[in-house]
Amino acid sequence: MPERSVTLEIARVNSIYRHIVAYLLKALASLKRRMMISQIDIENFVAEVRKMALSTQVSFNLFVDCEEFIVEAKFRTAEDLKNAGISMRNLKGEFIK
Repeated sequence: MPERSVTLEIARVNSIYRHIVAYLLKALASLKRRMMISQIDIENFVAEVRKMALSTQVSFNLFVDCEEFIVEAKFRTAEDLKNAGISMRNLKGEFIK
């Protein structure tokens, strides 16, 4: 992948993370008022992550504790998967081609 494409991809991922963090902060404000997390809150968050995911994104992990939060995303390209001899779906449920 050319360097410019990688830079644009990183910029897009960073933009997605900003949207996800904004969504999280909004959800946490709502949770603070209710003092609990519902299954619907979790499902809405997952739906939002899937909606914003890139076509090559295969996982999204969020770790939260009292001191920090860590967001981790994993990506697989079609070429990488072909070389490994496997097929895989992205977070949207589409096969990576």
